[in-house]
Amino acid sequence: MYAWCALDPFLIVPVIRRPAHVESKDPVTGEAITMTVTPQGIKDLFPSTAVVSFIAPKRPFDFDVIESFCHYVLNFASRESAERWASGRDSIVLLPAAEAFKVGLHAWSNWHPPSNAEPQATG
Repeated sequence: MYAWCALDPFLIVPVIRRPAHVESKDPVTGEAITMTVTPQGIKDLFPSTAVVSFIAPKRPFDFDVIESFCHYVLNFASRESAERWASGRDSIVLLPAAEAFKVGLHAWSNWHPPSNAEPQATG
């Protein structure tokens, strides 16, 4: 599975109900970031200091969602690296990876309310 932005695995994995191994690189340092995303949350996060950037959308998404949103939703190896990247950009929010997973789970539940059989986020 390939994803356009760091949020995608957090949306897709709870839907398919199968774990996914995620690999990306910090866009500032080039450091590798790995994690296993499960329907319940993130496991095996490396480095443990990884954060995810988000941008607050200024309007509803349309055909340009990749350029207007995904290009700003990235994995970073550390908050320091993410802060360097975010410097000078407006409306950027930085979250620890576990919190970013909860954002994805919450976003999915807005489209598809969880049934009693669906797991809730942990961690």
